[in-house]
Amino acid sequence: EGLKTIWAIISLYSHLISELASNPECLDAIISAMETHIDGEAVQEIACGLIASLAGYQKYALILADLHHGVIVQRLIFALRRSSRTGSPQENVLKALFRLSSAILSTDTTMESHFLEKTVNHAGNKFREQISLDIVMTSIINSMKQYPANNSLQIWGVRCLWNLISPSARHGQGGHSSIVSEFLRHVRTVTKAHPDTSLQAFYELVICFLSKVSSSNVCLHGCVDNFSSVLLDIMKVEKKSSTVAIHGCRSIYNLCSHEDIATSSRLVISSLHGVDVVINTMEIFPEHVILQREACMALAGLSVDCMQNTEKILELGGVARIDASFDAYCVSRFDESSLQAKIGACIALTSLATYPAALSAIRDAGIVKRIVHLMEEEDVPDKLQNSMKTLLESCSEFENVSAKLQEGADREQCCMALLANLRDVLPPSVIQRDKATWLRSIALHSMNAYTDSAHIQAMGCTLLSHVYVAFSTDSIGQARDIENIINALKAHTTCSTVVSSACMAARNLCSSLTQQMDSVDCDKLNIILDVMDHYRDDLDVIEQSSGALFALCTSSKNLGQIPEDKSIFTIIIESLQKHPHSVELYRCCIGLLWSFSSISGRVEEFVPNLVPLLLKSLDMFEKDDEMIDLAVNALLILSKGGFQSVLAMLKHETFIDSIISCMFKFIDTPRSHSIQTGCCDILSNLALDNYLRADMCARGGTSRIIMALNHFCHDHLVVCTALFALANLISGADVEILRGSEISKTIVKSMQSHPINLTVQVRGASALWVLSSRNEVFKERIVQYGGAQVVSEAMTRFVASETMQSKGSIALWSLAVHRSLKAQVGQSAVCVVNGLAAHVCSEKLCEECVGAIKCLSIDEKTKKLLGENDALDLIFSAMCLYSENATIQQSALAALSNLSVDVNANQVLRISSDDLDTITNGMRTHPKVKDIQESAIIVLRNFTCSPSNCLILQQDAHLPGLIRSAVVNFNDSFQGRAEDLLQVLPLLNQ
Repeated sequence: EGLKTIWAIISLYSHLISELASNPECLDAIISAMETHIDGEAVQEIACGLIASLAGYQKYALILADLHHGVIVQRLIFALRRSSRTGSPQENVLKALFRLSSAILSTDTTMESHFLEKTVNHAGNKFREQISLDIVMTSIINSMKQYPANNSLQIWGVRCLWNLISPSARHGQGGHSSIVSEFLRHVRTVTKAHPDTSLQAFYELVICFLSKVSSSNVCLHGCVDNFSSVLLDIMKVEKKSSTVAIHGCRSIYNLCSHEDIATSSRLVISSLHGVDVVINTMEIFPEHVILQREACMALAGLSVDCMQNTEKILELGGVARIDASFDAYCVSRFDESSLQAKIGACIALTSLATYPAALSAIRDAGIVKRIVHLMEEEDVPDKLQNSMKTLLESCSEFENVSAKLQEGADREQCCMALLANLRDVLPPSVIQRDKATWLRSIALHSMNAYTDSAHIQAMGCTLLSHVYVAFSTDSIGQARDIENIINALKAHTTCSTVVSSACMAARNLCSSLTQQMDSVDCDKLNIILDVMDHYRDDLDVIEQSSGALFALCTSSKNLGQIPEDKSIFTIIIESLQKHPHSVELYRCCIGLLWSFSSISGRVEEFVPNLVPLLLKSLDMFEKDDEMIDLAVNALLILSKGGFQSVLAMLKHETFIDSIISCMFKFIDTPRSHSIQTGCCDILSNLALDNYLRADMCARGGTSRIIMALNHFCHDHLVVCTALFALANLISGADVEILRGSEISKTIVKSMQSHPINLTVQVRGASALWVLSSRNEVFKERIVQYGGAQVVSEAMTRFVASETMQSKGSIALWSLAVHRSLKAQVGQSAVCVVNGLAAHVCSEKLCEECVGAIKCLSIDEKTKKLLGENDALDLIFSAMCLYSENATIQQSALAALSNLSVDVNANQVLRISSDDLDTITNGMRTHPKVKDIQESAIIVLRNFTCSPSNCLILQQDAHLPGLIRSAVVNFNDSFQGRAEDLLQVLPLLNQ
């Protein structure tokens, strides 16, 4: 009530604000009230509203910001983080923060990138919490997310963010990109929360914020797609708002101005129909010269190196709209706003003029003539003169050559134009981007106009090839160019000059594309394969054509189908055999083998011929890890082709040595991870029997795999593959070799390095099981290095994975076989019980878990642990569910015989009639299985030590008959236990 009274007084009598703001004791009292009643929603709301009222005056806002080194800012942030019913306290906080930040920025604009840096740092030290600019903005966005339906809070939040965000500031590698991404997601949430409400004020503030953010690429990393989508959605919804239109167009231009994201931004905006939005905006506000200028700049940015945007601009009458912008004016023809609009129009036209179709549209509209006439006037400002001069120079230069390429030009003129341009780029020199774009257009136009001229097609492809190379890091080519190049190849297959030029152009185009093509159809592959088949003796052509085919494959997201009527592998094999010393041919063909082997159903037929070529490439490129990687992965695909493929590989005596040698050589290169993974997989696929496993281990296979595990212990892909290979090879390896390799420690360490990777844990447990089964020494070492604990933790973490429970249970079972390790391994018994409980419906897993419990239940401490975790109930459940499974029945009865008696406490397990029925049902179902009968008799004999159990036993009239049947079937009294039971049961009946 006190705070509310003060707020009311200063609202009515504004002259008293100075008295309150300049009195530290009054301000301290407000702060103290906020601290004392930190959970009081009403106190926080009124106090923050009072501060916001004081901060409405710049002079007093500065006093508040500096008070006690920013303590008020600290209190505001604390209040912002608290929850409330309607968000009113948060709204007042945001209002106060906006006014404080505005006051500071108005006095010292250099503080824009360091808003409240001094105050928040001091406040953070005082309250033992470091509050950074990122934390403040994150808190603001979180409060906005908490109350999406509070429109006023959203508006004040965006205003605060606009003041605080600094696009040029670098906070980590991505600047404020994470904050911008979160904000964009929130904007969509607000839109959904107000489906029937006008959000024009909110959208206008958002678009201004986006405009500021887009001025630097620092805040846009990883969120260009979402940024563009939100931006254009707002422009479509609020298309009648000039504010949205101006800042939206400015944002589009900014996105297209940053080199590292310009290409991707143009493509994204094109897919979202951005050109349509900009031109529609120009039509809605034809006399708004500032907007016209921003729209022209946006079109200029969108059209650079993007044919699809340029075509869309022409299709929608963009040249006419730009021409209208040039003629628009506000007060006079050359006032500042009108001048900027004219300059923007010139820039847009200059950008479009690099494309022949756009140049024709500009010429047909009479724009060039009017600009020439305008330049003759004396009162034209210099800025506009320079822009018009640049436009005329571009049009003049491009018109001279383009005129020769119209339908009326003959082939001689066309060839002369191409030769003139080839002289500019041969030898390759630095080409300006707009010049390169124009050269590309000239070449494509010429090739389309004269498809039957081999000379023009060859020169056009050569010109394209050099243009692509000149801008290989910033692609100037388009995916659609491949159609023109393939058409030239198809029309002139018999001309080696055209073929070589076209293949070189296709290769350079695919290598320069920044985005992969969606797919490559069979027709294109067929055409290039025809070339390779036709020119097998021409080394230059075969090198270029194989390179083009490989580039086409690698630049496509989906390779599609291999042409069925072409034997790709035959062509590759014969080409390599005919030119065995061509390094470039080998490089391309090995890449093709890798590309096609994975999708071909016929590769197994060619394994005998492909393997020696691939082995030769391992020697030829022994220092080129990229080629080794391709060759190894091609061999890996062949090794998965089946039994005959593996046999064909093993016929080469040096094959295994070559693979192991690759693992040794390539341990610290950029492609080492992939090479090691491929080699491990190959060794695993070749290990068909114990003889081959032993041979690989003797040659150093297991040692290399262990070396890869140690070196790449933090790479989950290498670890997964290496563990799988080890699990396959260990069974045939020499025990002495394994002993000296510290293999136990390596496997356990690999599992510890990737605790949340299920595949690593499954394969690690499998490898430990195989290793422990080889020798007792390995069991001791595995437990010593914590292997049992690691497996137990994995089973607990992935209790829902049946495979993990299966491999883990077997591994623990194998370790527990060692008598001296039963107590240590028994500490992990609970995870086996949990695994059985989670997957009791899996018969195979029940076999493994019950078997593990049987082995673990021998130890007294483990026996107690199993009893406390309901192991007995699960054992009886498994026996009921799988009464036909002899393995489960025998293991379960053996486990019951261990668990039924506690020797130290002199106690016997109590059973129910249902439990007895389960046991006798097992005896009845498997009368010919001695182990089941013997274990059942042992369990029953143990039960007779308890009077309560005896009462249960005497109720089963069929039990004596089952025991006698077992004695007769096996002519065995089972160490006298059967006789004891038969003697006891009649007495019980009496």
